Amino acid sequence: MVVGGLVLGTYGAVRPREADIAALQLRSAQIPVLIGVGGSNKGCVEVRPCGSSGQRLYLVFPHVFLGGEVVVLNDASDGVTIERKPLLAYVFFLVWVGCIYLLWRYCVHPLLPASNNRFERSRG
Repeated sequence: MVVGGLVLGTYGAVRPREADIAALQLRSAQIPVLIGVGGSNKGCVEVRPCGSSGQRLYLVFPHVFLGGEVVVLNDASDGVTIERKPLLAYVFFLVWVGCIYLLWRYCVHPLLPASNNRFERSRG
């Protein structure tokens, strides 16, 4: 999640969907950051074609710091609907910080003493 969140946010910034930007109705100082994508379990019925449906989650900065809102865009055949999930952004930030800590604690930190043998000999 540490790396994937950054990659997804960068992808959303480089290639934004115009329909999403229009649906969010952003003000001049607001910046949307894509944090999640998903599909739906909408199935095909008999011989009718399957309707495509998707879901995207955005953090809108700087508003996210005040309300902790995640904006959920549901894309269906009849248009885009917007849901606002209050306080979900705080949960997202807590999980992300936890993932950074665990990555440091169990993957990066154990490699540091092993890669610096001169430093280890000078300490003892």
